[in-house]
Amino acid sequence: MTIETAVLERYSAGAELVQPELCCPVDYDRTLLKLLPPEIIEKDYGCGDLPLLLAITAQA
Repeated sequence: MTIETAVLERYSAGAELVQPELCCPVDYDRTLLKLLPPEIIEKDYGCGDLPLLLAITAQA
């Protein structure tokens, strides 16, 4: 199995069911999180910059 395949499988599984071991502790601006459906919040693992993505999406 390649590293790419292993990462794809691991995070694909994390998108289906919450997996606490994938979490990275973060503190998002709660007002921005209100724009997202609960099922997205429940499966957010702290990777990336969610508020930045929301700001970019809002400008589009």
